[in-house]
Amino acid sequence: MCLVNLIGLILQVCYVLIYLLYPSTQKATFHRQLGTILAILFGVIYYCSIEPKVDIAKFRLGVICCLTTLFFCASPLASLRDVIRMKNTAPLPFPLILLTALVTGQWYLYGVCIGDSVVQLPNLIGCMIATFQLSLFLVYPRTPAVKPHTLKTTTL
Repeated sequence: MCLVNLIGLILQVCYVLIYLLYPSTQKATFHRQLGTILAILFGVIYYCSIEPKVDIAKFRLGVICCLTTLFFCASPLASLRDVIRMKNTAPLPFPLILLTALVTGQWYLYGVCIGDSVVQLPNLIGCMIATFQLSLFLVYPRTPAVKPHTLKTTTL
């Protein structure tokens, strides 16, 4: 599990570095978000280093990781109101949602194989959230419906 997460961390760091190299109009927002994430990360590392009971630190860190997984899986739901209002799924990132459903489903099965409910529960919930988001693609079209143009005929 550590190797998989280390590879994921390396890929995410590469993604962030590539994003920083290219100009963007939203750099200030990105820098604030990155600063917030780093502050939280260092706060968690500091907490784990000063907590005298390792079991308590592991449990609390596990809860933080589970909640982070759920927030990641549910993040496309921020567009749910727009999807329902516009009656199309254009605001939703289909590839991300599909892969989230597949990956969380695989992690859930891995949790079942090793008998670890801490791996099972957040990934099962995440898979259900992603499956719900995928169902929106069945209910609403990907692009807005185009109304056919009516031809006006004139009579002489």
